[in-house]
Amino acid sequence: MKDGLQRLDPKDLAAVADVARLHMELLPGSPISRLGPEFTRQFYYRKLVEDGLVCCSVYYCDGVAAGFIAYTTHSHTFMMEGLRRHWLYLSAVMAGAVLRQPRRMGGILWTLDFMRKQRTGPQRLVNAELLSFGVLLPFRTSKYVRETGRRISLALYDHACEYFRAHGVVKFRAVVEKSNREALLFYHALECEFDQGEAETVQVLCTLDS
Repeated sequence: MKDGLQRLDPKDLAAVADVARLHMELLPGSPISRLGPEFTRQFYYRKLVEDGLVCCSVYYCDGVAAGFIAYTTHSHTFMMEGLRRHWLYLSAVMAGAVLRQPRRMGGILWTLDFMRKQRTGPQRLVNAELLSFGVLLPFRTSKYVRETGRRISLALYDHACEYFRAHGVVKFRAVVEKSNREALLFYHALECEFDQGEAETVQVLCTLDS
């Protein structure tokens, strides 16, 4: 039975499915979720992780996937590079998804427009980024922390920081919805900097200790 924090192995299809499910459940409005479970599972957390364009860590509690964090040192280019390498495979995956559920096309068009705006928007200050981060509610309550001593959010964050340090990263970013007070308080407690970001988001800049 899996327990504790581990780096996602893209060859472990059960673990990939666990992370994809967590992403869809915890971040239903994200661009990745809007592309559907097939994209999330078969491309984002499998192909991109296999290529080293995205890294991911998952925390298991007695066999239950309780939380995850995805991160990259290729914030500017990871998605376009993944699309370039796997366009034929991804085309087949998405065609099958649309045939099964035609309404998925709306999510695809929204995400393509979002990606276009990201490419033409202001240049990002850093190229390392926490892409996605979440822990299921039962595993982040104060009661759970008191009873188990496990601070899963902090453990996942620290694991991503270790990866960044190993790759010479000094500063990295995260994008948080302004309505997500819990996440903003988490980063505030870590003494991260805040920038206005887009209309509905805040850009968080985190600096690693030397």
